[in-house]
Amino acid sequence: RKQIEAALRETRDSLARRVDELATLNRITQTIATVSDLHSMLPIIAKEMALLFDARNSGIALLDNLQTRLTVVADYTQKQHTASTEESAVGIVLPLKNNFATLRVIGRKQGIIVSQAQHNPLTAGIHNIMRKRRTQSLMIVPLLARGEVIGTIGIDTTDATREFTPAELKLAETIAGQIAGGIENARLFEQEQRRRQMAESLREVSTALMGSLDLKTVLQKIVRQLEKVISYDSGAIFLKEGDNLVLSSGVNLQQDTIGHRFPLTGQNPTVHVLRRQHARIIADTASDSAWQQWRGSRIKSWMGAPLFTFEHGVIGVLTADSFS
Repeated sequence: RKQIEAALRETRDSLARRVDELATLNRITQTIATVSDLHSMLPIIAKEMALLFDARNSGIALLDNLQTRLTVVADYTQKQHTASTEESAVGIVLPLKNNFATLRVIGRKQGIIVSQAQHNPLTAGIHNIMRKRRTQSLMIVPLLARGEVIGTIGIDTTDATREFTPAELKLAETIAGQIAGGIENARLFEQEQRRRQMAESLREVSTALMGSLDLKTVLQKIVRQLEKVISYDSGAIFLKEGDNLVLSSGVNLQQDTIGHRFPLTGQNPTVHVLRRQHARIIADTASDSAWQQWRGSRIKSWMGAPLFTFEHGVIGVLTADSFS
C-alpha cells in the first residue's frame, strides 16, 4: 500500500509538473504570437523561463553580426534567490573569447548543463562572474533560427542541491526554438516597419522639395524628416558657398551657430566629408583630434553624409548628432 501511495504521489507530481510546463509553453507561445516588439516580448519570456525551472535567474542574449560577443537583452532574477541590490544584466556585453561553455553551445548548436559552475573548466573564462553570482548549476541553450544560432538563453541556480536534468535541458531547447522564431519574426516586422517609415519620409521630403521654393523651409523639412528614420538629438545641413562650408539650417542647435563658416581647406570632419564625398561616423568625438566642440555643445557621437546633385556634384553635407 505504501509503495502504491508513493507511486501515486510521484505520478501526481509528474502530472503537475507537466501541466505547469504546458501552461508555460502556452503563455510563451501567446506572447510570441501577440507581442511584436522585442523590448516587450523578451522580458516576459525571461521571467517565464526562470519560474518554470525554479531558477535563480534567466537571461536572453543575442549574438552580434560578427559572432564575437553576446549582448544581454532580457534578464529576470527571482528576488528570493538574490540580494535586493543586484542590478539587471541587460545591456552587458559578453565576449565569446574564453567563454568555453557558450562557444560549445554555439558550435554544436546544442544545449549544455554545467554543474559546479564556479570550478568547471567550461566556465574557466567567467569563473569570477560565476562566483559573484554564486552560481552552482548552469544551463545554456541556443536560440536557433533557420538552423543558425542567433543567441542563447542562460538559466542558473544558486542552490547547491539543485542540478538541472537532461529532461529539463530538452524542454528548454524546445522553448528556445519557439523563442528564436519569435525573435526572427519580430526583427522582420521591425525591418518592414522601418522600410515603410523610410519610404514615407522620402515621399514627404520629395513633397517638401516640390512644394516650396523657399530654401530655408525646404532645408528645415529635410532635417525634420531625417529624425523619422534616424534617431538623433540634433541635426544640420551645411551648404557649400564659394570656398566655405556654411551651416545653413539645423534642428536643436544654438541659434548663434547658424551661418557659421568652415574653410574648405580646414580639417573639420564636416569639411572632410565634403572633400572625400563619402559618409563618415565619429563614434566618440572626444577621441577625434580634428573635432572642435562648440561652446555649450553636448555632441558625443556624430555622423555626416554628402549631398549630391546630378548637375553640380557634391553641394553640402547632412549631419546628425547624438548627445550620448
